[in-house]
Amino acid sequence: ARLVPIKNHELLLKGIAAWAKLNHKWAPDQLQFLIIGDGECRADLEKSATDLGITDWVRFTGWQGQVGEIYADLDLNLLTSKNEGTPVTLIEGLAAGVPFLATDAGGIRDIYEGPFGEVVPNNCSPSELGAALQRWLEKDQLRVPQALQAEIAERFSRQRLVEDINKLYTTCLKEKGI
Repeated sequence: ARLVPIKNHELLLKGIAAWAKLNHKWAPDQLQFLIIGDGECRADLEKSATDLGITDWVRFTGWQGQVGEIYADLDLNLLTSKNEGTPVTLIEGLAAGVPFLATDAGGIRDIYEGPFGEVVPNNCSPSELGAALQRWLEKDQLRVPQALQAEIAERFSRQRLVEDINKLYTTCLKEKGI
């Protein structure tokens, strides 16, 4: 992720702090929240994690290049953006078998709605996000089935996107008589 204000990582950190108050099962050596990426807000976010008392739970990894390896290690993909177009991280995660918990921003609901994704209100409180995290973590290891992984990968493939754009332009040109 880009660690910038629109991505609302502050809500994520406060949600983790709220979850930590509810948590009665996992120690920091059993469960970690990874903030993967970098940006202008990193130092402020690291300070917030310290101030919230959650540094044992949260790791800032910086930019990572091996996306496939990262998704293979995740159990849940979290997105707390204030605004989104089509969030690639959720598409990549679902295609790699990782369910998601996200705020209701932009095109998130256009990607997937079902048992392997949960959308919370965009203006949810940290305690609401923490409770949603707790619900997810109480589930048995929930992985996206391979059939849905393949469906997501096909639906959002580069080839399909190029074909759709080509069809759209062709249709528009025909309507203009060109």
